[in-house]
Amino acid sequence: MARTGLMQMAPGRVVIQVTGLKELSRVMSVVALDDVPKILAAELRASGDPVKRKAESNARGHGLDSFASRMRISGGRSGIALSNPHPAAGVFDFAHPGALATVRQHTRAGHKVRAYTRTLNLPGSPNRAMFRAVDEELPGIEGAISAAVDRALQAYVDRPGGGA
Repeated sequence: MARTGLMQMAPGRVVIQVTGLKELSRVMSVVALDDVPKILAAELRASGDPVKRKAESNARGHGLDSFASRMRISGGRSGIALSNPHPAAGVFDFAHPGALATVRQHTRAGHKVRAYTRTLNLPGSPNRAMFRAVDEELPGIEGAISAAVDRALQAYVDRPGGGA
């Protein structure tokens, strides 16, 4: 089974890293002339779809539809990344209900900046969408990642002239 670790790289981005996957991908790209790493990335992306759907569901359950509609999943050399390019992704996921936020407004010409503080009316407790989805789906993700690696290696073995 694949060993995974969780790491947040930036607000609005969660990476599920797989131990040894980067080395495996590097070796396979040398041996298989970049076919297998592409298959592996596609398989990883597919194995992360349940997490994306769960995160979208969590966000919609809190009434954060614009946040939910921007969820993205990608598979890379080190694992699966769940990201959200929404400018307030970190705030939506982690701010406490009733938290204050400073909002800056620029005039049309951009010369004058008006700043004011307002209360964020966020429902529920922090950890609303992305991290909660990863926590709830982690056992299934580990199995899916192991199966994705197996399928990618099998594709290498099954191709003409591969494996030996």
